[in-house]
Amino acid sequence: MKITKNTSKELRLEHPNTRFSWRREGIVVLSGTITIIGIITIILGILSESNRIELIAFGIFFILAGGFYTKEILKYYFKVGCIFDKNSEKIFLIKQTPFSLERDINESYELSEIREAKTITKKEATQTANTTTTTTRYINYLIFKSGARLKLDISGSPRYKQQINRTINEFLRTTN
Repeated sequence: MKITKNTSKELRLEHPNTRFSWRREGIVVLSGTITIIGIITIILGILSESNRIELIAFGIFFILAGGFYTKEILKYYFKVGCIFDKNSEKIFLIKQTPFSLERDINESYELSEIREAKTITKKEATQTANTTTTTTRYINYLIFKSGARLKLDISGSPRYKQQINRTINEFLRTTN
């Protein structure tokens, strides 16, 4: 997410590429086509007397590839945005599905319920034969006064994520 509007009354965080586009729809159609090719190939492999295993393996590959692309596309285009609104004293979570042209408000919270925006560092170790690799992930959350957390899907460098947090926290401080 990035800041798309920052005024004294409203702070808006949105994903820049979540609007309707023919390119996105074309990629969805392509991934579906790849999956259908996989299904047809598996059926031909089952009906075929020769090359049965090769056709089935080829079909499984296409199904997995099409499913992977579909999953990645839907994951990207179901991104959530936030609107911090001082007029209504609420934060609104919005999303747009690939099949709608308008954004839907899914949830809302009182601004007074939010304590702060914070980046939490998570370290994950991956071990291979001889080496251990540590990956550090920086995840942004809204921390509520109750202790509950709400994940904000912000991509970018750790410095950029901290900048977003500072902006949110400044907006919240001027609210309370």
